[in-house]
Amino acid sequence: MKSASTIRTKVLLAMLAAVVILAGVSLVQGMVLKSELIAYAEQHAETYRDGEHEVAYTVTVGREFVLFGQAFGKITTFARPMGATGTEILQAVDYQYVKQGGEWVNTDSAMCSHEGCISGAEGAFARVATD
Repeated sequence: MKSASTIRTKVLLAMLAAVVILAGVSLVQGMVLKSELIAYAEQHAETYRDGEHEVAYTVTVGREFVLFGQAFGKITTFARPMGATGTEILQAVDYQYVKQGGEWVNTDSAMCSHEGCISGAEGAFARVATD
């Protein structure tokens, strides 16, 4: 007969393996959803690419419930004059999306001016500079 500690160890290892597998699947799902939404971000960014402005964007995605539920995403585009630095932003716009029937649908958009948006712009432009 197996000892209780051996059984507990096997149960704990099985639970740990399940959590690791779920986290991996969730990560892959997020990467796929984000790659789909990046195409829309590029379309929004093209609106501002006129040779006089630098453009950057951030994309975030998720699901209502881990692995399940409706997928949603947010694109934030930032535009600033060429050569500007730091928080000098000409325009920032948030675009809200949900995935319906296999397609991303824009549900809302708004100008973005809160502090979180400004710090997001600094990070987005920093990533553009390193690409």
